Amino acid sequence: MKSKAYVAFLNKVITYERDIEILDALSRKSLTDADINKTRHPKIANLTMTWQEATLRINHLKSTLYEGLIKNAYEVMMWYFRDIIDSVLRNGVDPVKVSDTNLKAMTIPEIIKTGSWDALCGDIASRIIRGLENLRDTPKSVQELEKRLSLTIDPKCLDGAKPYFEVRHLLVHNNGSPDEKFRKKYPDLLNKAGEISLNCDNVRAAINAIKAYVMDFDSQIITKKILADCDCQG
Repeated sequence: MKSKAYVAFLNKVITYERDIEILDALSRKSLTDADINKTRHPKIANLTMTWQEATLRINHLKSTLYEGLIKNAYEVMMWYFRDIIDSVLRNGVDPVKVSDTNLKAMTIPEIIKTGSWDALCGDIASRIIRGLENLRDTPKSVQELEKRLSLTIDPKCLDGAKPYFEVRHLLVHNNGSPDEKFRKKYPDLLNKAGEISLNCDNVRAAINAIKAYVMDFDSQIITKKILADCDCQG
């Protein structure tokens, strides 16, 4: 048994895993002058596509796409959490328990404007997720959510995902530049220049680590039976 939110999460992640493989396969073909159309590709038409030049351009493209995949994997994880909060609220879990004491209270007009109980729960869930993201510390955010839902996730799952949460944080908030603390803590995630290494293996590892954490999270949600049957599937 698993939540429908988890199934949706996995379906999205599978597309990212396929993207990684397609990108890896495509990048093994060398780009040559014959591949460039001066009308369609004016920005690179003036470049001479030597092997070195083509390798440089393709590696830059891969790095850009890998960065996007790490950010997207985080986003679908947070959307999974949002769906779980929405589900437990609709199933009657005390909103005060899963909410943030600092969360701004909704006004009566705001509540009425949502139009239905389901829509209200969805709105509250989105507000709770925004509150967690405002902590700007993903490990702390997910641990806070674990506490509110009375879950005991295997610490190894969070430890495995932490490096990639930090990578994503640096990509979003520090233009991808690692600080000295990160360099000392995660030297295996750096390239020879001391920058974050965005390659096929590291991005795969990031997605696998996030998947492992969400899988354990979902398993405990199902065990605690705090979702309605309509939000679960075998």
